[in-house]
Amino acid sequence: MLRYRMFQDYVRSPHLMGRGVQLHPLLVLFGVFAGGELAGVAGPFLSVPALALARILYLRIRRARALTPPPESAESVAP
Repeated sequence: MLRYRMFQDYVRSPHLMGRGVQLHPLLVLFGVFAGGELAGVAGPFLSVPALALARILYLRIRRARALTPPPESAESVAP
């Protein structure tokens, strides 16, 4: 029973939560542990949504930078 519970807590749950929010299972597991250390009881519950938000912001910033043209240099501007 203990092996099943450990498998459930450390393998299956992070895999399912990670697939739902498109995060790697190890990142989910790390986030839950880090959230528990940083924010106490509420930390593990808030860590996965916080990681998902950080992922969304990162992807949007990366996409916005890819769409904007690079700034013109002083040499390419005609007098």
